[in-house]
Amino acid sequence: MKTVVYGATKNIYRDTIPSIRSCLQHGNADEIVLLTEGHYPYDLPIKTIDVSGQTFFPKDGINATKRWTWMCLMKCAVTELFPDRDRIVFLDCDTIVEHALDDLFEMKLYDYYAMVRQKGDGREGRFTKGDYFNTGVMVCNLAMLRDGKEKEIRKSLNTVNWQYPEQDCINKLCEGQIKILGGRWNVSQFTEEDDYIFIRHYAAFPTWRTDTAYGMVYDDHSIR
Repeated sequence: MKTVVYGATKNIYRDTIPSIRSCLQHGNADEIVLLTEGHYPYDLPIKTIDVSGQTFFPKDGINATKRWTWMCLMKCAVTELFPDRDRIVFLDCDTIVEHALDDLFEMKLYDYYAMVRQKGDGREGRFTKGDYFNTGVMVCNLAMLRDGKEKEIRKSLNTVNWQYPEQDCINKLCEGQIKILGGRWNVSQFTEEDDYIFIRHYAAFPTWRTDTAYGMVYDDHSIR
């Protein structure tokens, strides 16, 4: 089962539409799942999981109110949310999928996560001896994470003050257990460049929200 997962709090529901539509058109996924904060009002052929009542991360916790929303931390609860999966692809909501993601589901994984290396920006070497990774595109090896690593990550996110919470925490605690992906899987201003783009990551720049190729939102219930 090729499962692609996004997560969104209510304030960015509309912003998910171009991302999801691009994955529906190009991703070749068997299912797309959106983690939500209550009811999701848009009629898209996806599965939604309401995690508003989650107990993994207190919403007033040490890392829950910075760097976007508490939903970002849910990347570190995937073994519990997907108990019948051995692998998922978790994408940020500001990504556009341009080609099929089959390789991400078929590559051999011997580590906990597969992620794209981030360009040097002062953070490399701050937490790890090697590369620093961006977690906007992650292949989550759930079978390996179930050995206790994900619980270790969640504990740290609830007790340690991280600047870039789930990203810094994963980089530190999964050091030496990361599979490096080429830049084509996460093309942005902070990752390696590649001539053939599979996933374009806008990194909070607003242009993906109004990408007419994948559905501009005109009002709360209208999708082009």
